[in-house]
Amino acid sequence: MVVVADQGNHRLSLWRLGDGTVWKHLGSQGTEPGQFNYPLAVAVTGAGALVVTDEHRVQVLTVDGAVLCVLDPTAVVGVGRLGDFLYGMALYP
Repeated sequence: MVVVADQGNHRLSLWRLGDGTVWKHLGSQGTEPGQFNYPLAVAVTGAGALVVTDEHRVQVLTVDGAVLCVLDPTAVVGVGRLGDFLYGMALYP
């Protein structure tokens, strides 16, 4: 599976690696859990969860689109608030 942050359409696109076809799209434009405003970065955890950043937050979802958690951008320990447009991320096992 290849996961693409489809910024212009405010969603994630999941592609089958074997044949290069789109398997499904997740999300739509908005600020509710499971919605995105210009998703910028996406990573897949070892457990298969999708970690996605957009303008002001980080969300963790299953490949079925269920929201596991949304990190509160206003209460980041030691920082106070996440900045705008979170372009990068790294996962630590």
